[in-house]
Amino acid sequence: MLLCALLFVSGCAGEKKEPDPLDMKEAVPVKMVYERRWEYYASAESEDKELISAVKEKIKSFRIGAKSDIMTEDFTDVIVFVYADGSEERFVFEGYNIVLEKEEYEVEGDLRGLRTLLEKCFE
Repeated sequence: MLLCALLFVSGCAGEKKEPDPLDMKEAVPVKMVYERRWEYYASAESEDKELISAVKEKIKSFRIGAKSDIMTEDFTDVIVFVYADGSEERFVFEGYNIVLEKEEYEVEGDLRGLRTLLEKCFE
């Protein structure tokens, strides 16, 4: 039985877990750039650490669902987090989907709440 357990554990050690595309750096970004591409275009930047942290936490709370065939061209939100070292993380939401490597996936979570937070960039 011990031999079976060792074989099971050693077999699992070789498996690679797919990286979560919603994993983000632990550091707080120094800036957030938001592009609203709805029926109109608007953009804003924020250095408000509270707002940036709230947006980041909201995105982290999402889960990626099934692949979607629905494309949306007039309801897109682009969020770019900029870090002190100059690196960036970019998230694109089209309608109620997230775009990952040019593919659409359903978002399980409060996208409406995210958009409410992003509205504060324009205040």
